[in-house]
Amino acid sequence: MPFKKFWNLAPDNSDATVLNMYVYGEIKSASSFFGSEDDVVAGEFVKDLNKYPGVHVINVYINSPGGSVFAAAAIRNQLRKHEAVVATWCDGICASAAVGLLLAANPGQRHMSRATLLMIHNPNTKAQGDQQVFLKTADLLAKVKNTILNIYMEGTGLPKEKLSALMDADTYFDADEALENNFIDHITEDPVSYDFSNSSEGRLVCNGIDMDVAAELDIEGLRTHLQQLANKRNFAEGGKTHMNFEEIMNSLPEDQRKLLQKAITDKLAAAVEEKVTALTAENKAAMDALQKTNGELTGTINGLQEKITSLSTPPGTTSEEDSIKNLPAEAQIAIAQARADAVAARKALAEAQNTQKFTEFKDTFKDFGNLPIQDNHIKAMQSLAKNDEKMYADMRELLKVANAAMGAGFVPSGTDQGTDVGTGAYDVIEQRVKAYRAEHKDAGYNVALRAVLTADPDLYNSYREGIYS
Repeated sequence: MPFKKFWNLAPDNSDATVLNMYVYGEIKSASSFFGSEDDVVAGEFVKDLNKYPGVHVINVYINSPGGSVFAAAAIRNQLRKHEAVVATWCDGICASAAVGLLLAANPGQRHMSRATLLMIHNPNTKAQGDQQVFLKTADLLAKVKNTILNIYMEGTGLPKEKLSALMDADTYFDADEALENNFIDHITEDPVSYDFSNSSEGRLVCNGIDMDVAAELDIEGLRTHLQQLANKRNFAEGGKTHMNFEEIMNSLPEDQRKLLQKAITDKLAAAVEEKVTALTAENKAAMDALQKTNGELTGTINGLQEKITSLSTPPGTTSEEDSIKNLPAEAQIAIAQARADAVAARKALAEAQNTQKFTEFKDTFKDFGNLPIQDNHIKAMQSLAKNDEKMYADMRELLKVANAAMGAGFVPSGTDQGTDVGTGAYDVIEQRVKAYRAEHKDAGYNVALRAVLTADPDLYNSYREGIYS
């Protein structure tokens, strides 16, 4: 029977460098009489992915009960090999093999809603035959479980014994439990507090950032609009009103949204510049301390060498080792200790010099403040710079592009971004939403979308069939 894909890839309508992937349904292997069934899965996925060569970000949205362990592993491995930043989102149920896809994200990029569940359990299969068949099947399931445990241990940092017990128990996690056990990095509904009463005249405090936007926006009208939206559509905790930042931005007219984004971006850029300046000063202080340490260690080594020479070579002798043999036992012990101290001092000096070189190299990455670059990433780049200058130069250029993209503003996300390329329903929906918002100036995206789909339910069905096909 022909292979039917369980994934759907769709470029982001607002950014060609962002690709949205939807795993909505059971993860399946291809039917095959020869070779590995999952060769087809991996091959087809690679073909689909290669249609979007300029992708810098891949959002993977998951609503799946699981399925084939090896089909999920094939997709997961291809995502991890890709140069783009991979972010994963649990949209509904993320169970069994689908959890491996969730853990394929880059560090800090795993998301889950409080309206969803995550589940892990032991692998299972069907078998028919004699005792030997069942024994072999049990052995195979144990090996498959071990491969799954390796993925879970890498993704969560939890011990193997704990994860194995959770799998034995068919454990379901809500978002808070998944976060506590390190299966995810963020809960999407975690609120951001906005206390508009503390905003002074002509200023707006938004997510802890105080912005002077009076010259560009109707600040009183904006503050009233946001407060009304918060009271109407969100929830309260402890007397403070909370609301989702993306919801705030999407509710604004396009011109005001762009101005507010620019104000926030400028503020963040200033904060990054301030941080870079502080780090530069810290790096200089660290380098000065290292240079001082180098001098002290060099002096120690020289002194130890002189001590060895004075102890081991009495006047009138020419052979150092012969002279040592003729010395008293106490002198020989002193020489051996001095030599050991010299070796340790040289080692410490070498480590200090390596640390200084790393610090100097790390300082060259201070302009990439928008990227979550860690020391282990910089060490890898240092090794690349030493062994392959051209590849290192290419990587620097890619980092410049990524840094600029991360600093450019906000990236839309959500399951309303993708559709099967062949249906065309998504494009029609987007055109009608745009026309509706042009006619109704105060309508946000979600209001316009609801109006369009209510007016033409068949259009939504076409769009839906495209996604689930």
